[in-house]
Amino acid sequence: MAHYLMQREGLFVGSSSAMNVVATLKYAREMPPGSTLVTVLCDSGQRHVTRFWSREFIEGQDLRWPAFEEAEAQVAGFATGCDRGVAG
Repeated sequence: MAHYLMQREGLFVGSSSAMNVVATLKYAREMPPGSTLVTVLCDSGQRHVTRFWSREFIEGQDLRWPAFEEAEAQVAGFATGCDRGVAG
């Protein structure tokens, strides 16, 4: 989600903010049409540059660096049944 937000919305967020967005999208699927949800982007990616946002670190832990297409597919899965887009 953090990679999606960076590439699609230009938001450089940390892991907590990314998880808040995922939880909000999952909850949005259960809400009636026209509902309004708010979430908090509580951390920037700046504190996570050496680990969470470091491709070298992630791959060194035998984890995959997400491709943009993969992030797009995951977000589409989360957003199924709710309006897409981020309020500005």
